[in-house]
Amino acid sequence: MPAHSCAGKRAPMTWGAPVSAPYTVESALPLAVPALSNALAEGFEGYAVSIPDDPVAFAQRLRGEQIDLASSLVAVVATRPVGLALIARRSDTARIAALGVSVSWRRHGVGAALMRASLAAAAARGETRVMLEVIEGNDRALQLYRSLGFEVQRRLVGYERPAGSGVAAPICEERVNLVARDVVAHMKEELPWPLAVPSMLVSGPQARAVRLGPASALISVSAQSIVLRALVVPWEQRGQGHATRLLRALAAEYPDHRWVVPPLIPESWGRRFFTRNGFHEQPLSQLEMMVSL
Repeated sequence: MPAHSCAGKRAPMTWGAPVSAPYTVESALPLAVPALSNALAEGFEGYAVSIPDDPVAFAQRLRGEQIDLASSLVAVVATRPVGLALIARRSDTARIAALGVSVSWRRHGVGAALMRASLAAAAARGETRVMLEVIEGNDRALQLYRSLGFEVQRRLVGYERPAGSGVAAPICEERVNLVARDVVAHMKEELPWPLAVPSMLVSGPQARAVRLGPASALISVSAQSIVLRALVVPWEQRGQGHATRLLRALAAEYPDHRWVVPPLIPESWGRRFFTRNGFHEQPLSQLEMMVSL
């Protein structure tokens, strides 16, 4: 008896014909990291969030977000990159980690061409969905993504708090993988890609994992700020002030540091907790979007 697929046949997805233009869409793999870093910086020039041309930070981002240069694409005019699509991959999911086009080449279909090629390549690799985040209010990007079948999954917000004193307590140093284990055990929803465990496990030199009682956290400390990357308490011990005590203990250790929670937190998570602990919501928010292939 011939074998057959239990899932049945899926109709092929299409995203339109390739754009005829004076540029080509090519693999990013042959380009050196400094050239890609420069292309990314140029692609985000003038946007709400700029990205500096920093090859070291770019290389760290590749590792931290599982960006695959062999799957990433560049739009090229006469050997010069004028657009860049960074593609991250995990299991059966791809993510548009960044899409940028140089100022002089915007509104020439470069972004659309990169997106179409990225989606077609993801489907050819057998991936079943593609994710991305877009700044809320970037209407042109939203229009493009929706035209390609992306739908909003949830709104992502961030929080900030000014520097201030805390309440000292004996904080224990922890291993990052153990904080990641707690996150997996006690989170019911899928984490946004940049906050998920694979990203957590690739910590930069400024990362610090800590624990106070049942509460654990992963932070990144710079000269003036603390970025809160993860904060978790077991389900059965929530609502007892453990997370607040850990934040206060860290504030006592870093009284001159302001606090930042990147705009990657689903808005349904922790709003009351952050407000109660003196945080206010950042003006910049994002939309997490997905298309099934």
